[in-house]
Amino acid sequence: MTKVKKHTTASAPSSQAPGLYLHAGALPIRGRDDGQGAAARFDRPVGVVIDLDAQGNLFVGDSGNGLIRRITPDGAVSTVAGTHGVFVTTPGPLPAALNGNGGIAVDQRTGAVFTTAGNAILRVQFPPSASASTRTPAP
Repeated sequence: MTKVKKHTTASAPSSQAPGLYLHAGALPIRGRDDGQGAAARFDRPVGVVIDLDAQGNLFVGDSGNGLIRRITPDGAVSTVAGTHGVFVTTPGPLPAALNGNGGIAVDQRTGAVFTTAGNAILRVQFPPSASASTRTPAP
């Protein structure tokens, strides 16, 4: 059984009392910035999934920006696929482009990330030497 790393947030009390806590992004501010915790910005995030590798990262489709974002257990957000401002789905070399991407999934065998966009299911395939968890963020 794979152990998932605990995601921590600056807004959660040390006791981790039951409640709703901000992990990344800021309400109600929209944007596209990578960053730490509340410094990161999203625009209509959808479909959060946990990558069950040793890093325990979260992945989210940032549909308003046409991006796929990675969130580390400590709340650091980085872009792993998509090109901000390009609102047409364009398969090809990373960072490629996504439009209105939705649901998201991670293939534990290959490290590929899958998402939906338009009427298609897209696979984000990282180089053999990298997985979704270790890939350098897209420019």
